Amino acid sequence: TAWNTYSTQEECCKTAFRGQVSNACLCSLEDKPTICFEVKTSTITSTVDPAALGMTIPATLPTGSALTSLVTSLKDAIKAQLKAAGNEASDVTIVSIGGVAVNQRRLGQALALGGGRALQTNAVVYKAVVEYSCLPEECATAATQVETAVNGAICTAADSCQGTNACTGKTGTTGCNSCIGDTSCQNSNAVIEYNSCVGEKACELDTGHPDYSTARTIGASSCIYEGSLDGPACLAFYGASIGTASCNGFLACQGAGDSVGDNSCNGENACQMFGSAPSTTAHTIGAGSCNAKKACFGIQRSVGAGECNQPCECCNTDWDDCDC
Repeated sequence: TAWNTYSTQEECCKTAFRGQVSNACLCSLEDKPTICFEVKTSTITSTVDPAALGMTIPATLPTGSALTSLVTSLKDAIKAQLKAAGNEASDVTIVSIGGVAVNQRRLGQALALGGGRALQTNAVVYKAVVEYSCLPEECATAATQVETAVNGAICTAADSCQGTNACTGKTGTTGCNSCIGDTSCQNSNAVIEYNSCVGEKACELDTGHPDYSTARTIGASSCIYEGSLDGPACLAFYGASIGTASCNGFLACQGAGDSVGDNSCNGENACQMFGSAPSTTAHTIGAGSCNAKKACFGIQRSVGAGECNQPCECCNTDWDDCDC
């Protein structure tokens, strides 16, 4: 049988696989054509301090044309900031100003829910519609990356490290709205993304711990516990990394070593002490695992993706603390 030969893989795909419905050949190329990508849209809700936009909000929410003008100015400023950061938004909606909800449907008549009321906070909540393209198998990751980028695009130093001694002695960068609570992130050496380490003592470390020198990262929306009991998330976490949306709950990941994947260890005492730091063996917990009360408590071994998601499942009975 005679075989045709081609000078490049692209030529082969366009000739020998012309009309291929799946476009698998073309999409295997390093320089993939646009036909291989899907266009997605995400609506992301975020918060911004008007000071980060170079704006000052009046102490009382205006009404009438003044409110319409304020909302328009906020939308334009947010769009401009997002575009400058490489995250152009096709639309921005102002949800609330200073804790007072804005009625978008009636802005044509320049009305607001609670217009004329004193503002409760200095925050503006908005929704941004962002369009992006991605390979089908990478769209879930791309959506998370876009959300992270939008949330981190507009921030001031005042948005983070809130509370008595919050971030005292901290090294490493701190994302927007992170390290909120008394002594949160104290002595931490972690790179912390946005909306993480929230609650008293969250992510606090002791410089004298044997594993303190380990470089570590904490992903977005992780290590959050704001309950009434003293149960800070990620207190004394000496592992290498925590993924996105992980270790949220009473004492979640407290005292744990090693690494936690995305969307894992969410729940009361989830993954607490799981690697028993200091650890001589590197352990990991995969994505979407150990999401339940005391799941993976003191487990001292690695866990795959999508495992141990029932209360007390994979709890190490040697700790005598697996009563669910």
